Amino acid sequence: ACVVVLDARTYRMQRVVPVGNKPMGLAIDEQTGQVFVTNAGDSTVSMLDVKSDRVLRTFGAGSSPHGVAVDTTAGHVFVANSQDRSVGVYDAQSGTVLATMPVPVRPYVLAMSGPAALLVVGGR
Repeated sequence: ACVVVLDARTYRMQRVVPVGNKPMGLAIDEQTGQVFVTNAGDSTVSMLDVKSDRVLRTFGAGSSPHGVAVDTTAGHVFVANSQDRSVGVYDAQSGTVLATMPVPVRPYVLAMSGPAALLVVGGR
């Protein structure tokens, strides 16, 4: 499985970066340029640097991670663990689990509201 990097100005493929099994979601940390990819097939998150075309770190997530969002101010990554009905909170640099928040749905998508520090979770 892989992430494909496209140039949005020229509409051309730039490169392909291998990641874990069944990538489902991705989010970019605008401050560091790092990309976080959820891999539902092996319950991991790949942290990659698209400039160097390499995975910097892979860390474990909950069961069947889908959506992902980044809080650049706090340095946290939020992961929607659909089978666990939870959202995991991770340190963006180390991948260390900081918290797990149960939710009443199977979460699939996440969105972060910057200044308000609100995380919106969509699921069923």
